[in-house]
Amino acid sequence: EPLEEVTDAQRYAERSSASSSRVPLLLPHRAAKAKLAKAQQAGLVMEEAAAWMELAEILLASCKFRKAMNAAREAWSLLGNQPKGAHVVRLMVRILSEQERRRDALALAEAYQAHFGPSSDPRARGIAALAFAEANLGLDRTHEALRQAKSAADSLRKVLDKNGQSLALRFGATVCVRMGDGTNTQQALDMAEQALNLHRQATAGLKAEAAKAEAARAEAELLLQIAQIHHRRTEHDDAYLFAQTAIERFESIPDTRGAAGAVLEMAGVLLSMNDETEAVLHLVQDALAMYRRAGDWVGEFNAQRVLAKAHRADSLVNFALEDLEIALAIARKLRDRCRIIAVLEAMAELTPPESSVAAMQEEARLARRAGDRRREFATLQNTVGLHLALGRPEEALRDAEVGIDIMRGSRDAAARAVALRLEADVHVHAKRDADALACLGDARVLLQESGDVRDAAQVLLMMSQLHDSADSAREALKCAMERRSVFKAAGWQYEEAEALLLVASRLFRTSGPKEAVKAAQEAVALYQKLEDKSREAHAMLEVAGLQRSSKGTQNDGLRTILAARLGEALRTVGKAREIYKAAGDAAGEAQALQAAAEVHVEQRDAEEAKKAVEEALVIVQESGDAKGEVDALRAIAAVHTALVNKEIEDGLKPDKEVVLEAIAVTIESAGAFEVVGDAAGQAEALTQASTLYRLARQGDEAVEVAREAVEMAAKLEAPAAQASALVALSKAHIYLCSKQEAQMAADDAHLVFDAIHDREGVKEAKKLHVAIAELPDAKPQAPARVAEAPAADAPAALEAPSADKAPSADAPLASEGPSADKAGGDVPEGCAGEAAAVSDAAVGGGPGGGA
Repeated sequence: EPLEEVTDAQRYAERSSASSSRVPLLLPHRAAKAKLAKAQQAGLVMEEAAAWMELAEILLASCKFRKAMNAAREAWSLLGNQPKGAHVVRLMVRILSEQERRRDALALAEAYQAHFGPSSDPRARGIAALAFAEANLGLDRTHEALRQAKSAADSLRKVLDKNGQSLALRFGATVCVRMGDGTNTQQALDMAEQALNLHRQATAGLKAEAAKAEAARAEAELLLQIAQIHHRRTEHDDAYLFAQTAIERFESIPDTRGAAGAVLEMAGVLLSMNDETEAVLHLVQDALAMYRRAGDWVGEFNAQRVLAKAHRADSLVNFALEDLEIALAIARKLRDRCRIIAVLEAMAELTPPESSVAAMQEEARLARRAGDRRREFATLQNTVGLHLALGRPEEALRDAEVGIDIMRGSRDAAARAVALRLEADVHVHAKRDADALACLGDARVLLQESGDVRDAAQVLLMMSQLHDSADSAREALKCAMERRSVFKAAGWQYEEAEALLLVASRLFRTSGPKEAVKAAQEAVALYQKLEDKSREAHAMLEVAGLQRSSKGTQNDGLRTILAARLGEALRTVGKAREIYKAAGDAAGEAQALQAAAEVHVEQRDAEEAKKAVEEALVIVQESGDAKGEVDALRAIAAVHTALVNKEIEDGLKPDKEVVLEAIAVTIESAGAFEVVGDAAGQAEALTQASTLYRLARQGDEAVEVAREAVEMAAKLEAPAAQASALVALSKAHIYLCSKQEAQMAADDAHLVFDAIHDREGVKEAKKLHVAIAELPDAKPQAPARVAEAPAADAPAALEAPSADKAPSADAPLASEGPSADKAGGDVPEGCAGEAAAVSDAAVGGGPGGGA
């Protein structure tokens, strides 16, 4: 259509309103009410309960939470202690979680789990345990939710309840997808496929048409879930085929809403493949038409979001904005603040910041007029973020204070605490740490009084991080230990174990490796108690990272202690690897080998270090783990660079061949990152290569790759990577005595570090300024290259150990990888006179690596 017609947003909104039913899911709602009336007239208790549950599901899908809960309670009053009553409990937990009443959901699940005690029907106990798992997932307790789902599946297997077991496995697959990485998505796929097989076995002999239709619907939903997991794993062909099969199954019932969801998934798969935009648009329009026929507002909302993504991918920004305007209108009709904010955030990505602020302010006004305080506050939170992004802390603080006023009258302590956290965020951006800590302290008191475990722990984590960035190591440790206590008191063992690992890193700074290792070993013991082998192995790698620390190695006695620690670290890594190997976890085994390489680097065993990372690469390649392969390539480059570092730390001049090999591997990894589309990894590798080129006395190449890394990080909008690349660029110019260019790069790095509140980065930029000030104004003759024979009077910079290349005071945990990018050689060797005297201590490796 002509642009002027298509961009008429009002006409689009009218079309959406006209094609949608006045009441969401009107026809399914009427059908459920008719079933209910018929069952009540006939006095059929089980049929009436089923009708109430169906009605509750429809009301939940329409975001009518209070009515949905009332319908669920009616079903509970009819079913009570019967096994099917546990399914009602699970439904009530879902309703509360959708309302964001997550603590209420957990309390209800706990109460009913006690209700279905040992004397109850074991099938009911299994489903009640599943409801408890769902409540924990609402609190982001993914590991605990997965453990409970597996336990429920096992309990239901023992009583031969294949339907219940299928439900538990299906939920477990959902949890695994939430957890994210390749190992978990493979587990999700295994669980979903097992659930499908069990469901088919359980429903094979059904005779009644209604029961067969319900079984077909559940099977179609499982097929769609498997398609979504394949999509998440970027297995697009499999995802497309399963979505297609799900469509056919839904249509055979017929289930218009289900079929529309599968069509939308198929469109999403094609969109991820960056192919066939026309086909994507046709599929989304089909899904929209189906949702509108069914009166499914939530489905329409989802389809409009996918349509916006498709138009955006095709560079049709105006069309995308119109799609989002329709989605916003639907979200407002649903009175769903989460969806409203999600759309406004998506629109902000397509519009200038000022327009986004205006849109958020308009939404806050509408929410105020509707009397929805939480929606108004949520909008203000986003407005504050936009003000901060625009560098307007005073406006941000003003809106944060409005948010605090809105929540001050709330009876919900957690809501008031969220407002205080918002104010703390503003103070952090304005570098008023004392004010931020005061706000967080008040929030902590409110949350602990209300028993809000998750948010209280989150506040303590923020406080620990603030103290740590201000070099208040003991206060940071105190907050970390208090956070562990909060989890322990609540009985949240997974979270307690994770908190212990943070305590270990804080203890490393205040008390050294010995105490830190003890804390990390407590975490290992907790995971052993929970029988979680994967997390146990992960914690072991953290222990190994602490054991390999070289903190304090200034005399022979301490060196002997370090050698013993490194031996312990290798044994710990070996145990972790065996656990991963036994579980068939290729990614975990590769991580263990990379951790072993870090230990070998500390032992100065170059051959074993290289062998370990190369074996890790083979393992992930054989498993087909694309992300793992990227990580392995990064580790290979990191090990080569770290070996160069160690020679410098030991006061040795790096061997020419070692430096050249490190350059070759790093450049090769950058090319590999480009092939797999990992631009962030490519930028990191190029930054690292710049440091190595300086060591090789190849200043022009150092400048070239650093400049490429800066441009790449800027396009990615990755400020931390950009700042590290700018540091590397400045150092490369220092090496070449290009004073003006070095100053410009250092100034830019300073600005970026300051914008992202990286204090160590700001210190690093200041060191650069000191070094640049000592450069001669006239550029001397270009330095000799490492490939040539060095002159007899060549600067001895590479022979002296760097003052700031000692291990960081922070615990070098195994998951952080080797210090790949802190190679030395930052001395401006190419400069004559006073510039050659600038030491590595003045121009050290960039914060967070990368320089």
